Amino acid sequence: MQQKQRCSGVAAGTGKGDGGTGLPAAPPGLTAADAEWFEIVADGKRTMAEAAADPTLAAQLAAEAAGIEALAASLRDPAARSLPALRRGHGGETAPPDDPDRPWHQRELQQAVASPPTILAADASMARLGMARDAGVLCLAIEVAQDAGATTAAERMLAHQVAAAHRAGMGLFAAAAGELHKHQVAPHLNPLALAEATRSATAGARVLAAFAQGALALDRLRHGNRQLVTVQHVTVADGGQAVVAGSVTTSQPAMAGK
Repeated sequence: MQQKQRCSGVAAGTGKGDGGTGLPAAPPGLTAADAEWFEIVADGKRTMAEAAADPTLAAQLAAEAAGIEALAASLRDPAARSLPALRRGHGGETAPPDDPDRPWHQRELQQAVASPPTILAADASMARLGMARDAGVLCLAIEVAQDAGATTAAERMLAHQVAAAHRAGMGLFAAAAGELHKHQVAPHLNPLALAEATRSATAGARVLAAFAQGALALDRLRHGNRQLVTVQHVTVADGGQAVVAGSVTTSQPAMAGK
């Protein structure tokens, strides 16, 4: 099966441009180490062609052998294995030229990197909103981003993560409250309720700690670290004494309210 796939790739590759080398372009993924294997296959096909009694079959095998030999030669030629022209696309990612012969999933990646900024931003916005909807925090995520004044993609993603962490943390505390109620009402019927309540409360506390860190990171991203410097000027008359104190305070501003 592997031989058939490789040979079918040979037939498809011989129709490509030769890049000025006189050789067919090597299919992607093959290296010079594969040339010897292809030469062995070509020799086998030539032997079969010479032994074939049917002239049509002999001609077909000879043509296949010639194509495989040409592919092996191209694999041994560095110029025939040169990479396509590459350029830098959006996000600093590599954007190779669009090739209609590439698989669709590869073309989709290329088109995303090369999309105009407005289309890229629109697609990214729909992706973020879709993930927020799947997490059950669509409206909450939009409100947090709006309230925080998010203007960049990173700020919006952080806002959505803060919303998701809030929902998850509160859900865990709700589960803890339910288990605690079971323990209080009928502890003999729910011997594990207290342990489950403790486990859910602990997980909720960790999630809300991540929520607080995310909110702080969003605020720092929006406003940066602000430093407050207090300078006092004191005038002292002749013969008097004064003590002058100054202070430097680094503050972390709270997230902007509505």
